[in-house]
This record gives sequence, C-alpha cells and structure tokens, in this order.
Amino acid sequence: MLVDEGRVRIPAGALVDLMCWEHDQMRRLELAFKAQDREFDDVPFMPALHPAGTRISYRQGYLWHGPDRARVFTPQAVAAAGAQQMIDPRLHPLRAERLVALGAARALGLLPPTSVLAGWAESVASDLSEGEFDAGTWADYYHDLSVCFARNGEELKGREIVLTVDGKRVPAGDPGLFFRRSEGPSTALPALPPGLAKGISFVHMEIAWTGRRTSRRSRGRTWLEEQGLVRDYSPQALLAVLGDTMRKVREDDEALREHLLFACDLWASSLDRHSKRPVIKGLLVPGRKGWVLATEAMFGEGWSGGHGGIDRTLARFLDCTEAVSRALVAAADRVVRPAQDICAGTRTDTQILRRFLEQQGVRHGLLPTYAPTFQAVKGQHLNHPSVFPGLWALNLDPDERAQWQSTAQSWPKRRDDLFQTVEYRPTRRRVAMLPGQREYAAFDEESRRLYAELIVDGLDNWVPEALEFRFAGGSDQKGTPWPTPLAAFLSRAPWIPQTGDDEGAPAFTTAGQAWWWASAEAPPAFLTVASAALRRRQSDRVLKRLEVLDVRRWDDAGTAADRLRHLPALLRRMPRLRQGRLGHLLRRAYEQAWADLLPADGFGSGWRSGILPELLVSRVGTLGVLAAEPESGSEPVYVADIRGTQQRRLLEQAPLPVLPVDDRALGQRVHEHLEAQGRFVIRPTSEAELDVRVDQLPMADAPRVPLFTLAGPWLETLMVALVEFDEERSSRARVPVAHRVRQRLRSCGVVVARTAVTHIAGHSVDASGDDRSLLHDDPDEPRLVVVCARQCSDWHALEVAATALSTLIGAPYLSRAVQLAFIELNRLGRTVADVTEGTPPPCSPSRTSVWRRCSPTVPRSAPAAPDPFPCLPASTSPSPRNCNADRRPCTIAASYTTGWSPG
Repeated sequence: MLVDEGRVRIPAGALVDLMCWEHDQMRRLELAFKAQDREFDDVPFMPALHPAGTRISYRQGYLWHGPDRARVFTPQAVAAAGAQQMIDPRLHPLRAERLVALGAARALGLLPPTSVLAGWAESVASDLSEGEFDAGTWADYYHDLSVCFARNGEELKGREIVLTVDGKRVPAGDPGLFFRRSEGPSTALPALPPGLAKGISFVHMEIAWTGRRTSRRSRGRTWLEEQGLVRDYSPQALLAVLGDTMRKVREDDEALREHLLFACDLWASSLDRHSKRPVIKGLLVPGRKGWVLATEAMFGEGWSGGHGGIDRTLARFLDCTEAVSRALVAAADRVVRPAQDICAGTRTDTQILRRFLEQQGVRHGLLPTYAPTFQAVKGQHLNHPSVFPGLWALNLDPDERAQWQSTAQSWPKRRDDLFQTVEYRPTRRRVAMLPGQREYAAFDEESRRLYAELIVDGLDNWVPEALEFRFAGGSDQKGTPWPTPLAAFLSRAPWIPQTGDDEGAPAFTTAGQAWWWASAEAPPAFLTVASAALRRRQSDRVLKRLEVLDVRRWDDAGTAADRLRHLPALLRRMPRLRQGRLGHLLRRAYEQAWADLLPADGFGSGWRSGILPELLVSRVGTLGVLAAEPESGSEPVYVADIRGTQQRRLLEQAPLPVLPVDDRALGQRVHEHLEAQGRFVIRPTSEAELDVRVDQLPMADAPRVPLFTLAGPWLETLMVALVEFDEERSSRARVPVAHRVRQRLRSCGVVVARTAVTHIAGHSVDASGDDRSLLHDDPDEPRLVVVCARQCSDWHALEVAATALSTLIGAPYLSRAVQLAFIELNRLGRTVADVTEGTPPPCSPSRTSVWRRCSPTVPRSAPAAPDPFPCLPASTSPSPRNCNADRRPCTIAASYTTGWSPG
C-alpha cells in the first residue's frame, strides 16, 4: 500500500516477490488487505507494459507474450496501440510462472481470452492504417494473426482488421469483402450496378503476399480465406452479397431491377463443378406493389413454360376473390410481375429469368402462409384431440378449432401416449394455413373451382410441412405428428368439385365423401367423382396425399367396403341404373368391389369391412336393393357357387334376389362372408331346388337313353381333351380330373323333348320356343334334357346340349368351347356316326401327347400334355391318314382351348 501511495519505491520484480506468498499462507495476506478495506485481487502490484512505470492488478491484467516468432502482432505493438491491460512480458520467467500459478489457485487466469485478443488485433490494425503503408508489414501482420487465431478466426468477424484498396479498414467476414486477382475469373465479371458497387470492397492489392518470404506471408492470405474472413471474388461469392445489397436500396425500384437482372446474368454463367447454381439468400423480386422475398413469391400471368396453365389459374382466382379476403390481397401482392415488364429494354432472356427465379424459390400456384408460434400444449390435450385448445397465434374461431380437432383425431401415426403433464411445442415454430381458407364460404362457384385446382396443384408441390408438423417436448423429442390447419380445412371443408349424372350429389363435397377416379379412362356415367379439371393434375404424390386426407380412390382395393355401400345407395337415387348398359356397368362395379374386398389370396380388407346395411341384388335381370330389415330378412339371397352354374342361370329368370356376382369362386367367398355377418339369409345357387317336366311328364317318367347313344364314345375323348388343354387351367379355382369326367359321362342319360317346364326354387321359368339344354343333376343318374321345339339333326342336338354337358363334367366355363367343337365337327361334313365309327375303342392306359404323335395336323412345337382320354393300344401302329381321322376330336379340342388351329 505504501508503494501504491508513492511513499516507498520498490523494484517491480521485488514487489512481485513480496506479493506472491505460498498458497497455504495467502489467507493471512488477504485478511491483512481486508483490514485496510482493500481486496487482494484489486491491488496493482504487477508491472504494466503501457503506460511505462505503471502497475496493474490481478483482476485487470493479462500476461501475453504474443504469437511465436511474431513480427507485427506483438505485446509491444499492442501496447503502442494503446492497450493498458498487459503485464510487462519482460518480467523474469520464474516470477511470471509464480504469478500464473497464484492466479490459477485463485481462479483468476492471466491469459487473455480470444475476445480480448481480437480487440487488440483491431487496435494494431488501426495503428498500422494510420501510418505509412508498408506492404510487407501488413502481410506479416496477417501471418501473425493466422498463428494466434489458427482455428478460431471467427472471433475476428466484425472486427475492422482488413485494409482495402482505398486505405480504409473494413470488418472481416463482411459479405461484400473480396480478394481481387489480377488474373482469373474475377477479371471477366461484368461491371457492377452502381448500388451494388457501393457495397463491394477489395483487399489492398499491394500487400506483399508473395516475395522472398512467400511461404510465411502467403499463409496469411490462405488463412483469411479458410476462416471465411475474406472471399475470392467470383460469381458465386458475388451472388451471395446481392440479397443484402438489395435490402439497402429497397425503395429504389430501378436499382432493384438492375440488381435482379445482374444476378440473373451472373447466375446463368456460374455453374459450379457439380452443375449446381447458387441460391441467393434474401433475393427480392418485383411484386404487384413492391419487392418481396423470392421464397414467398408466386408466378402469375405473363410467364412461359410448362406451368403457364396454373399461373393463369392463380391470376384468375385472385382477380375473383380479392374483395373477399385480406389474406388473398396479400397473396396477390406477392405475385411476380410479367417477365416482359421486368426485362424491358434489356437483353435478358425471359426463359432464363424464369428458370433463375424458379431456382431461387419463386413458385407456381398458390403458396401456404406460415404463422409463427411456439405455444406449449400439455401432452394430455394432444392425447385427446377433442380437448385440444388450438394455438392462440392463429386466432381460430370455434368451428375452425372443431375442424382441426376432428382431423387430428384420425391423423395417421398420431400418438396418444404422450406424457400427460409435459409441455409440447411445435418443433418448426410455425404452422401452415392457406390464403382464403377462412373465407371459403364466401367464394362463388367459379372461385371455388379455381381454388380446388390450385389446391390439387399444391398437393403435388407443397413441402410436407404444409400438411403436417410435429409437437415435441421435454425428453420426448420424437413427439407426435399433427395436422396443420391447412390439412384440417382440406379434410373437412367441401372444396372438391364433382362431376357425374347423379342429380342428388352436391356440386362440392368433402374429402371423406368424394370419390377419385385415377384411371386414364373416363369414369362410368353413373359414378360421381372429382372433376376432370382436378384429375388432370394428379400424380403419385397427389394420390398419396389425397389418401392421407381420406379421399377415396375408386380403383383402390382398400375402398371396397365403401363401394359396396355406395353402389346400392346410388341405385336408390338413380332408378334408371336398374337395367340396360348402365345397369350392366353397375353390376360389374359391384362384383369388382367384392373381388377387392375378398381376394382369392385371403389378404383383403374383408375383416374390417363392417356390417353391410343393404345389398345390391338382381331380380329377373333388373337390379334392386335389399335392406337388412326384419321384414325382408326371411327372403333368401342366392349367391353363385362352384356347383350352381345352371341354377344361377335359371334364378336370373325368376323373381328371386340374386347377388350380381358371376365369378363362382368369388361367390363362394361372398357367401361365407355374408353368412358370418348374419344380417341376411344367404344361400348358394346350387341349393336352389330344381324341378323339370319334360313333354308334360315328370323327369323320372321321361324316356331316356345313354349319352353315348346320342354322341358315341368319341365324346369322352373330346370332353377330357377340352378340360386338359384349357389354356386357363392353372387359374381355375377348381378343375375336374379325367376319371371324374369319364365317370360322369358314362353314367349320364339323355332325354330329348319338344317341350320342358322348369321350376327353380318354387318359381316357374317359361322358355317356350327356345332350344335349350338342362341338367337334372342326380348324384347317381344324372340326366341331360335337350329341348328342341322342332325336328333337328344330331349335331344341332349336341350343340344345344353343350351348356348342360359342360355343367355335367363340372366345367361350365367350357360351354362355349364345347359348342364350337361340335360346330367344327359338323362343318367337316361328317355325321355323328362317322365320328363314332372312326374312333378306336377306349383303353385304360394313358400315354403322354398321343394327339401330337398320331395327328400330322398338329405342329411338333405344340405343348406336351398328359393324355388322360382313351388312346390307341400300344400295339397299334396306324397309318398317318387313319391316325389323323382317329384323333380329329382331340385336334379340334386343342384348337378351341389353346388357340391353335388345325391345318
């Protein structure tokens, strides 16, 4: 204290020795100073470098020796620049070591932090700039900084340490600060617009980065670039400055236009090695009333390219709705002016300008807006969306909040097991809304249709954040997905225009009630679907997002249950669909819905289809609806099955409800499904009681003959061959085996009559005057009834019997092939007896591909197949001519089942 008061003079080193006690004794020294109302850390006892002869305390002083082998950025240079916190580095090393150890013990480091060093570096640069310029000194200065701030050069950003060509200092890291090379790409850059030139600075070009000390001094320049303190002058670097520069001249429209066109020209010539052009942060583009950020702007009319249609749609929509919504007025202000207006009087190509703006973030179509919010919501409110309070920043009315809650309730992958008391917040701190969604009810019909087109286009182009954001909080950083208000509007508002013949359908409907037709073919006339203007804009992404919004796609197997409910309701509203071409289309659509619900592989959605309240049925070829009500529950509904093909055809002629499903295998699955639900009485068609009276006689009393009396044993060969050579055999649900076919044919009798009266399930089927065939399917003695009203030939009788024959062998799908085979045999001019006499006697052994080996009319490349029908004895070696005649039924069978024609 005496030294501090100037009453005693002690050498600087001795004073340091006097104050540096042993660590365990320092407490006594502190108490002594406290007794004098002084703090030890505030006592100035260490010699200061500047001003000379002064002292500095622990709390204020720093001990720094400068970078290794420094020439400019030294303690002496720092002191000369006016820094007063520096302890004299000439202090003896042992004394300096004791000072550092004592400071460490007291948690008072003597080494200066980087922020203090950065301030000293700025002071030294200021001192150097005020003197005469020395190229070598400045190069050495930057080298010293590269050693002192080798890895933390960012501490110097904002510090005025860089000397420019006009002798001024500018902040390091300034976006407009560059090295300018005397040779290279920077020399070929175009002249800068006046406003941009004011924001550009170049490092003093005479600094001696090269020379005798090249390796030392060039390190300083390299370090400045590596740390991002100065950039090389290039198109990419210059483009990064444009956004900041444009904001500085925001009120000057012509200057902004010059900047934009300069940026476009520079961008067009600035491909990097990865063929990627840079994005300009903060770029402004001309809107209707001023300049707006490119990332918030939209194209309007006056721009060419593949998106011209949606650009014109946006312009028409905004013209129609500006008076309705302030949000849409703001959106109209963000529409970019026409290309010709921007490029007028310049050489800039409008196509290049469009591509430039697209790459900079200007978008086609209507863009969502984002409301900033970081409001907390308790996990218990997110687990139960019905009590979700909403976000106050959006200022939603009760209806909008209810719409949001309802959408969140069924949102995909939403979690309901969040921590009850944890506060969750939007992770992106903003949520999306669509301009105009809050005023949608005030739109006229034309505006709504244009709005729908813009929405579908947006579904193809909007970022995922437009439809979904995420709540996270506490340790639960995964949180839960949540729909945006935009997604809630699209899920619940009637924004989808419909087209179709259903006069009862509304012009616009909600996502959950709409049907989407994704096929390139036109939808059936009876179906009301989203309008063609919307469907033209569909893509895979659109279809996927529409599915998230609960829009049902007609050709999606997952909507089968909805289709089974929709089609009967549609028939109630449109009675004209009961018959005719539209009725046929309706039947096919209904069967396809069942096929999608109950596929053969068993992986359909039938288990979650729910109870069907009504069925679509056919009565005498006319469609109707059968409700699951007690008074109608006793009436059975017949469903096609494998064994009931004949009964199905007869039931279609009776006033009984038949499910319009032709696929017998599918009918069997439908039967099981409806029977399990228990709402309808379901019967397979094979259980419908069939009674036939032939020429006014009961079937049991009608005269009959064995089947082979009418056709002969060759019929067995033909029928087995037709089954075996069926090209769709592998896809059939059930195929009769050869021995079962033979057994049925050999046990069957034939009744040929002029008239027959058929009763099916107690109803008479009148088909007088028609030639037809029926099967009276007794398990032991099946009978074919062939009804020919007039005298007919044997071949005609066989052609009439084709349907019953195919049903007899369990292959009703072959009825057409059987009939064609008989017609072909008749065309050859042979009688039934001729074919019979030319066919060899049956034998039990079967051989492979006999028809190939015995018939010269069959090509050698025809596929081989087992020969389950009677064949020639192994000892027989017929001539080619005889073999050809003998195998004619097989050859014809092959031609009508495989598509191969005999020569």
